[in-house]
Amino acid sequence: SDETGRFVLSGGGVLLRGRTLRNLAASKTLEACVARQAGTWCWHPLDLALAACLREIGVSPQGHEAFQQYAHKCQGCCTERSVACHKVKHRGTQHKLLVDQSRQMAKVHLDAEWARPCDARQYLWHSEDESVCASRRFQSILPALAVPTIEPISKKAKGSGSALPGAGTFKRLVQNSGNPGAGGGGGGGGRGHGGGGDASELSILETAGLDPLAVKQAEATDRLEVLAEIARGKKTPSVSFLILGFQTTERPVWSVPSDNVLLFAPSQVCPNCPKYAQQRVKESGPYIRAPQAWWCTQRSYMDGLQRLLEEFPSSDYYMLVDDDTVVLPGNLHAMLRYLEHEILDPTDDLYMGHGRQLSEEVGHFIMSGGGVLLRGLTLRRLNANNLLSECAQRQLEGAWCWHHLDWVIAECLREIEVFPRGHAGFQQYLHVCGRHCCGDTAIGCHKVKDRGAQLDIIADHVQRTQDGLLQLSKEWATPCDASVYDWANHRQSVCGSAVAHSRNTSQESSSASALDHTSEGAEALVAEVDAEIDKLEDANRPPPPPPPPPPPPP
Repeated sequence: SDETGRFVLSGGGVLLRGRTLRNLAASKTLEACVARQAGTWCWHPLDLALAACLREIGVSPQGHEAFQQYAHKCQGCCTERSVACHKVKHRGTQHKLLVDQSRQMAKVHLDAEWARPCDARQYLWHSEDESVCASRRFQSILPALAVPTIEPISKKAKGSGSALPGAGTFKRLVQNSGNPGAGGGGGGGGRGHGGGGDASELSILETAGLDPLAVKQAEATDRLEVLAEIARGKKTPSVSFLILGFQTTERPVWSVPSDNVLLFAPSQVCPNCPKYAQQRVKESGPYIRAPQAWWCTQRSYMDGLQRLLEEFPSSDYYMLVDDDTVVLPGNLHAMLRYLEHEILDPTDDLYMGHGRQLSEEVGHFIMSGGGVLLRGLTLRRLNANNLLSECAQRQLEGAWCWHHLDWVIAECLREIEVFPRGHAGFQQYLHVCGRHCCGDTAIGCHKVKDRGAQLDIIADHVQRTQDGLLQLSKEWATPCDASVYDWANHRQSVCGSAVAHSRNTSQESSSASALDHTSEGAEALVAEVDAEIDKLEDANRPPPPPPPPPPPPP
């Protein structure tokens, strides 16, 4: 209206120049606006208050079609030229949008004309659904990014005749959760879908904030009870990530800003090992001749665990990965729900991932590249009485100085009688066993160095998830029994007695090369390690000395 004036909708993104906000603060205007919003502006939405405050210092809003508040309403307005699109609640769909946009960017030319704010006289301030600059209507050269346009679930969705996706879902959800006898034709404890359901329970479910896309997916995969548990108060446990990388490492493409992520770049300088520290030449293999920088990374890793605890002290779970690990968040959160609410007791420890045993002396351990999943109480228990600190010191300049970081985590946890559990959802050697190892039910896949390739894996997974092909269960989430896990497999994480849950089961079971222990596979892995060490040596080799000066002329 004329009274509220023009403003920028915050959901689609508000871009402020730094000095603009600093001027607002320096002039004490920002402080005054904060007080006013608690007073005369008390009923102003935040967008209106921000615009009114900026007007106090003579700054007026400018529109731009790259920012879209209503991408869930306007078909095709979130394009390859967009900067921000709102609202996309489902995390999998967010990842899909990022992947689609990254694929299209190579064909798009963005220039100064595109970046320029729209002339206020040409911007359509009264457009209800789409941000439009009338003087600059770019023709999209590629299909618009697919933002789902599913309406919020409302009371009209209760009827079986509703045209909304997942019609009747909530009735069945109520009947499938804690009330097995409800519903016509269900019999004694059966899954009847014909009854009416309790109206009060249905009302609770409708206001539980469940994502319609998640409901649709759950209906297609018969996993409605998972959503029922969430709605009944069984929240997804919290998880914090430690990403091992370098000073230049960016946040992983699979994460979102709200994730608890610690980027850990260990020191490349460390003390020499004491003479009494034993080298394990056989178990280290080619890495025994790795450069000092690589070994310093190993010896500094336990410091990263201490920092992780300091940064996120109360997480339910911690996941340790490398910067070239792809994590599939949807699967991870589903696993955490099963572990927390159906599999583990409140006092149970957990140390799980792609397991390995190189010798009796080193013992069983989890390889960190494929992901190490630790229960929060386990890591906090390890930190009690300074045990984590003691392990860090023993690795840095003590008896464990020549031990790889994966071994040290296991050795330290053995001090509190916590032992590793293998799981086929964590894969250390994706570059050896092939892409099919990172199947529909994977959690962490390593190593994928190219960020574009990481996005491709996420996009493929999201697409299959939305197609309703994903089947996750309590059995899938359960750690493999240590007696049947294949600790000697150098190519793939395999639970010997587990039913294969991947869509690629037939391919995996028919391909001997995926599971073999042949010398050819071992040689390929050693060659891969050799190539990595050569790169490390090249990176740390000092430059050649300059040539001697020419002799003086006679």
